[in-house]
Amino acid sequence: MDIAPLTATQSNSQIGSAAVSGNQLAEDFDTFLTLLTTQLQNQDPTDPMDSNEFTNQLVQFSGVEQQIQTNENLEILSTLMATNTAASAAGFLGKEALIVGDTAQHDGSGATWRYNLPASADSVILNILDETGVNVYSAAGDTALGNHIVDWDGIDNTGSTVPNGHYTLNIEALTPEGGSIDAITFVQDTVHSYATTGPEPIFNVGANAATYNDILQLIAGE
Repeated sequence: MDIAPLTATQSNSQIGSAAVSGNQLAEDFDTFLTLLTTQLQNQDPTDPMDSNEFTNQLVQFSGVEQQIQTNENLEILSTLMATNTAASAAGFLGKEALIVGDTAQHDGSGATWRYNLPASADSVILNILDETGVNVYSAAGDTALGNHIVDWDGIDNTGSTVPNGHYTLNIEALTPEGGSIDAITFVQDTVHSYATTGPEPIFNVGANAATYNDILQLIAGE
């Protein structure tokens, strides 16, 4: 299973960038105070230093320190959100997901699609093609308006089991006058794994990669 959850190393790395900045600021501030003390001790009593100058520098140090603290808080919040996202994504594993698409993975147990007809058809032919585009199975489909399921057992037109691989559903839907009806196809397949290398998880749904927004429905227990 190719899972890439958030790790402790990633979390520490994110928080560490602000921490390094904070450490550097502390060192610079110590150096500044040392130089300031030396200057005050050795200044000409008749021509003392302008207090406004080092007061402004102290204000600048304070502003930078507040910005670093804000960055640390944002990094911690980002890490918590990433951890929550990874935990949420893990709940999708092993479940059947429905996504828009026409290519499904056959791993010995067939494949499942669904399709939607925006209008009633006079005839519907379901064609299942292999990865080379060869038609391995054809059958009549439901012609009524609405959603329909296609449960294919992985058997071709000769009654033989086809090799494992990716198979595509092509639908020929016709009106009584012979015009074409554009059917929308959906793939129903198992969420095998996910990756969290980007801003949001990418799920492996059979032969397809999908984001949260691509998953229209989780179908548990089917």
